[in-house]
Amino acid sequence: MGRSWGLASACGACSAPLDIGSSTCIECGSPTFPASRRVVCLLFADLSGYTRYCEERDVEEVHLAVRPLMNSLRRICERLGGAVPGIQGDGFMAVFGALETKDDDAQRCVLAAVQMHEVVLERRAALRGELPELRVGLHIGEVLVAPSWEQTGFSVSGDAVNVASRLCTAAAASSVLASETFADLVPLSEWSDSWEQE
Repeated sequence: MGRSWGLASACGACSAPLDIGSSTCIECGSPTFPASRRVVCLLFADLSGYTRYCEERDVEEVHLAVRPLMNSLRRICERLGGAVPGIQGDGFMAVFGALETKDDDAQRCVLAAVQMHEVVLERRAALRGELPELRVGLHIGEVLVAPSWEQTGFSVSGDAVNVASRLCTAAAASSVLASETFADLVPLSEWSDSWEQE
């Protein structure tokens, strides 16, 4: 389950003093659980060609096309047990196993990628291709989970996060790129011939 530290005397999100035994900070409402090391499955997703897409369109048109799509993709991850700290423009990170590890975290992470691609393909078809394609990076590794201001109430940091982000950036449009570590758990060839392993 990883190593944990003792209960902090100050909120990890806003640094306010904590009452002994309190489960949330009275100042900011953030959870007060101690930071811990955990092995998690990470999914990074963004839209390939998003910068050019924005350059060629009005900002309101971009917002109306992209923001609802990002919300739909986030809900897919959350429905499958992933936590999404936040959406930044055309992409986000989903974490499976941040607070509770499940035996099928990796499988649910892949299933999220499958369903996300299906949604984007449907939306692109409806808009006659007038929407960037999705790309996804998958990785598994050790991170530090700590209380924070994020929507989920915690942040995730560590080199594994950087690796997953780089995999997403390196992935081709309409594809998934997984690290060797992740693919050893869930062979991507079982899901799609177009998906890749680093």
